[in-house]
Amino acid sequence: MTGPTIAKCRGCGADIIWIKLRGSGKKMPIDAETHWIRLDYHGHPFFRIDGEEIFGEIAGDADDDPDTNFVEAHESHFATCPQGGKFRKQRKPREREQWKPIF
Repeated sequence: MTGPTIAKCRGCGADIIWIKLRGSGKKMPIDAETHWIRLDYHGHPFFRIDGEEIFGEIAGDADDDPDTNFVEAHESHFATCPQGGKFRKQRKPREREQWKPIF
């Protein structure tokens, strides 16, 4: 099995990997650098190569504590790119229906 294809960010030139998110199927860039994550539901969002979003804190090396389960994950490139806002699409304003009072 081959690894993911590494591309370059057009804004900052960093190495990124494009993944397909599990829930929505949308494509999203993540940083190519792998972090070891200690799972924590109240932690920061990270992403696995298979598109699953997980929550946790960066734990350092996995060899620190062999009894603890660590997961390899990546940060969203939207969170780390200094030029991230440059590529975001503007949302169209939604027209809201006025509700008629019921009384």
